Amino acid sequence: MAPALRRFDEEDEEEEEEVPSPITRAPSPESDETAGDGHVDIDPARAEKYHTAQALWNGDGNTHQDGKQAVAILSELREGSDIVAAYAAYLLGEIFLMGTPRSTSSSKSVRRDSRAAFQSFEEAVTKIFEIEEKTKSVKKDDVLPVAGPALHYLSFFHGTGFEGVTPRDETTAYRLTQIAAKRGHGPAWLSLGFKNMYGIGVKSDCEEALSLYKQAAWARQQGGAGAGTPIGESERLSKALVGALSQVQDKTDRQFEVMNYWESQAKGGDPAAMYELGKLHEDGAGGGAGRADSARKAAELYENAGEQGVAAAYIDLGVMYLNGNGVEKDQRKALECFKKAADMGEAQAQNLMGYLKLSSKDYEEARAYFEAAALQEWPESLFYLGEMELTGITENQKGMAAGRRPQLSPTEVEGLKRALRFYERAGDGGYVIAWWREAQLWESPSNPFGRDCWKATAAYKAVAEAGAAGADIRKGVQLFVNGDVDSAMTLFLVAGEEGFEVAQYNAAWVARERKGKIGGSPEWVDIALRGFSRSAMQGNAESLYEVGMIKKKVLKDLQGAYEDFQLAFRKGAMRAVLPLASFLESGKVPGVPRDLEKAEVVLRTYGESAKAELLQSRASALLSASSIAKLRKNLIFAFRMAKLRLHKILVGAGRRKLELS
Repeated sequence: MAPALRRFDEEDEEEEEEVPSPITRAPSPESDETAGDGHVDIDPARAEKYHTAQALWNGDGNTHQDGKQAVAILSELREGSDIVAAYAAYLLGEIFLMGTPRSTSSSKSVRRDSRAAFQSFEEAVTKIFEIEEKTKSVKKDDVLPVAGPALHYLSFFHGTGFEGVTPRDETTAYRLTQIAAKRGHGPAWLSLGFKNMYGIGVKSDCEEALSLYKQAAWARQQGGAGAGTPIGESERLSKALVGALSQVQDKTDRQFEVMNYWESQAKGGDPAAMYELGKLHEDGAGGGAGRADSARKAAELYENAGEQGVAAAYIDLGVMYLNGNGVEKDQRKALECFKKAADMGEAQAQNLMGYLKLSSKDYEEARAYFEAAALQEWPESLFYLGEMELTGITENQKGMAAGRRPQLSPTEVEGLKRALRFYERAGDGGYVIAWWREAQLWESPSNPFGRDCWKATAAYKAVAEAGAAGADIRKGVQLFVNGDVDSAMTLFLVAGEEGFEVAQYNAAWVARERKGKIGGSPEWVDIALRGFSRSAMQGNAESLYEVGMIKKKVLKDLQGAYEDFQLAFRKGAMRAVLPLASFLESGKVPGVPRDLEKAEVVLRTYGESAKAELLQSRASALLSASSIAKLRKNLIFAFRMAKLRLHKILVGAGRRKLELS
């Protein structure tokens, strides 16, 4: 670690400063010109050069991306000792860490160089501390906020031992993350919360994790990012997802072919085709005299599709009436469209009608619509049902928030429990505000069902990770689909250090799929085992199965693999069935005796599992065959027959799922 980092580390212990709100992007050098009573001089010509380099790197506006030219300009700027030099060093670190996309011309591309990236981030931090040392009157937390991101990246290198640049050191990584968080860097707050929650580089402390995630969640809510789309299964890498995204990209490139296809189907009277064609016209892809003609055509197609039973078409038509897009603005007609869709059983329309009725204080009808949509697990309706359950105990709720134990009647207690269940279901559906409510209820020491630090922390974590916070994971998925595997892996590893479970899984999945070194990094086993282990730590049973497979096949740790398969099976990972049953049948695991009865029970449990609905009929045939063999007292034959047939079933299920998807 650079001496400047150690010096600031010591100084930071002495100064108790108010922690600022997290930010996710460092401003440009010009915004740092003054802070408090201090002054930082900036050479306008050097600042202009920096912005030119930024534009060349990002390909902003009319500037085409040229990584080599950007590096040349920044390398010249970094030689100084001013704020521009610090920013230039930091941006060079980002460029060397990621490199240019594969599609970039070789004459303008920059190869990834993790060692140069690490040195650039260290140099940026050193320059910042030197400037602060000279400018005593400037508040450290306000001037040069680029220090936060630079420190955070250094923490990433130390925490992962990325590509062998520096030895892995979780304690140093934690301390650097602390300093980055004090500098107001949002991702550092997430990383600190995760490390405290699971005891990484520091002793596990749920209360500290709760406090950190709550602050990060509050910052997201205040910035409007908390209501964004959460990271979920749509960003979890799999062969099926990669194939599907490749097809989507293909279809985008063939937009007019798609248009022609839906037009031909719509002419044949297909209502679903009319709806799809309407969507294309509404998006402006329909040629004609312009967007106005396309919007009018979309409205006609939606109306025709709705009349033939496509409920979603009525929703889009209603929105067009609300906005006056392609039709005359008419709120009454919009409401009629929404009601038609709701009466046809469309959950989105039922939810919308519920909201409109709630706004007009027609609570009975609002509840009826919300309950109808909730039967289809519509998240927003579930949330509003939770809110309605709390109506009438508002004063008691205020008492809970103030830490006073409320005097609730048995009926009110049941209402509060129902509200919590609604919030949990809405949160499971990705409705971020519901997680906030859930966190508040679990955090309160006065709620009637008991405070739960772990559940409250997990809920605040979900809020903090929503919206823009997960943008790099989505970018990583797209980079991977485009074939830029090394850059995708880097983004997943960085986000994984910030506690994003999907990123941890994705990094491990990429490493496992490649089964080799990732751009000169440590062996794939280390990356895969670390990623899957942390994903499993956060409750992913499939990752626990993957850990077991690595221990079994690569590390030859049969006892560890058996324990992982057993726990994964209990948590619902059905892929753990075969290896677990195989261990029980073989008796080769140290300390685990051969147990054919238990092996068959494992297989039977799988066949009866609700998660095996797709295979139910074929699984029942398997079990009956095994039962007959058991009656003949030939358990070995029964097990082998069940194992063989179950393997065929799993293979068949995989094929069927791919066909269905």
